[in-house]
Amino acid sequence: QYLGIPLIGPLAGVLVDRFDNRLTLIACDIIRLVAAAAMPVAYWLGVLSTPLLFVCVALISGATIVFTVGYLVAVPATVPKPQLVRAYSRLEGTRSVAEVSGPSLAAGLYHVFGAAALLVDAASYLVSAICYRLMKPWGRQSAPTGSAWSRLSIGFRLNWTDPVLRRVIVAAVVLNSGGPIFVTVLPVLAYRGLGVSVGTLGAAMSVGAAGALVGALVAPKISERLGTGRTMAWALLLH
Repeated sequence: QYLGIPLIGPLAGVLVDRFDNRLTLIACDIIRLVAAAAMPVAYWLGVLSTPLLFVCVALISGATIVFTVGYLVAVPATVPKPQLVRAYSRLEGTRSVAEVSGPSLAAGLYHVFGAAALLVDAASYLVSAICYRLMKPWGRQSAPTGSAWSRLSIGFRLNWTDPVLRRVIVAAVVLNSGGPIFVTVLPVLAYRGLGVSVGTLGAAMSVGAAGALVGALVAPKISERLGTGRTMAWALLLH
């Protein structure tokens, strides 16, 4: 799941630059739909295996990385600059609402439908693709010059020579190194160490995600008072 970030992440911006942004987002949704639906279907057919799970997770992860870069680019292309913080706050708010309700909902769906609960996940990507299809086109497709490798090299140089971006990169690398450790150890501790049920862990994750929702709601006000840079620094420190 996390291997795609260093492998595909640097190329994601180049790919988003070269293709129509909206069509790229729709394609990512379709890839994730097929991969998510393939797992329960393979289970019912009796052909589910660990390598197949790895392939499906890798496809979902890779498509999500490209999608994330693409939809973050779509925001400044469709929202006036003075409203950007508010727009990103609303995006974060909707994501947080999903994180608050998602784990509990997932636990309930798993108890009722078993492996078929993953079809609900697949359906969510279909809804996303339809929403993007119904939106008006935004921005203009760029006409990049040079090879993908040359543009990638320029991107790395620009990020590293800028003092602000360089520090953001270092902070992100350090922060994201701890995330996979937490996500990997948490279910082992919950299920084996504490013997909790799927429903209990889902409820605990929902309660924890409520903090993210509060943060998204107050982010614009705090950013206006402290400035974007100081807000990011304090948020990372508290995190």
